Amino acid sequence: VRERLRRQSHNKHHRTSAGRSMMYSKLESEKGVEAAQVEVLTATTTAAPPSPPTKRGFFFLSKFLCCLEVSTGVKVYGLLDTLAGVVTFLASFLVLWARTHEHAFDKALEPVLIQANTTDVEGTIHEINHRLNEASVSVVPLLFLTSLIFMWLGATAFKMDVDSARKYYAWKLGYFLVSFFFGGFCHFLFNFYAAVICRSHWLLLQEEKTAVASLPVTVVVVGTRQQHQADDAEDNKPTEVVVVDDHHQQEEEEQQPQEEPTAVENTQGEGLEAPLIVVPVPPSSSDK
Repeated sequence: VRERLRRQSHNKHHRTSAGRSMMYSKLESEKGVEAAQVEVLTATTTAAPPSPPTKRGFFFLSKFLCCLEVSTGVKVYGLLDTLAGVVTFLASFLVLWARTHEHAFDKALEPVLIQANTTDVEGTIHEINHRLNEASVSVVPLLFLTSLIFMWLGATAFKMDVDSARKYYAWKLGYFLVSFFFGGFCHFLFNFYAAVICRSHWLLLQEEKTAVASLPVTVVVVGTRQQHQADDAEDNKPTEVVVVDDHHQQEEEEQQPQEEPTAVENTQGEGLEAPLIVVPVPPSSSDK
């Protein structure tokens, strides 16, 4: 009876140890699968070659009116151009309105001419109508086109990029050259200062773009832990350790059917046979 109880307790201990070993191996395999699904980020930093510095030249200002930013001055000039376009558009609209309402305009103008002691009222009204007809045909399309150009240039000044700043500087430079031949001295100085401010703003934006292009670039490589741990999979195989008594091993093999080796999933998801390590135990004094 004592021997039977001892065998039963030993068999129970053997099954418990084998079950715990299989459970630990399963948990390790599940952790390996979860770790394989985690993304790995590898960052590589590469520095761009330095760009040559931009030549500012002699006509360059860092401040507008000695206290404001150059970008603020460009916005002010853009706002003035937009207002000029709006006023030109209203002027063309006023000429068209006077042409379409010619009779009402003549009736409203006749008392004013009589009060001004004009000798030839009808001749004056006829001359005014003739000038309105010519203006509606030749001047109004030109005024309308000019208003669109001014408003487009005013919107270009507010974009604040390198290409828009270059276009607006070219416009101010051309306007300065025109004022040099067809404008007064004050108009010439005003347009010259505007051209210098627009040039300075263009050069500053170009320097900022060059500085951003010369910054180091970071390249990110995305992978999985399964790819990085493929070489370490063979070193982390699960192992079962079972302690077996030499005196009762033969009797247990006769009573219990022979079981096939348990397949355990490794960290890569492949089926592996868990090696069985047998450690002999010397007989105790009671067995002797």
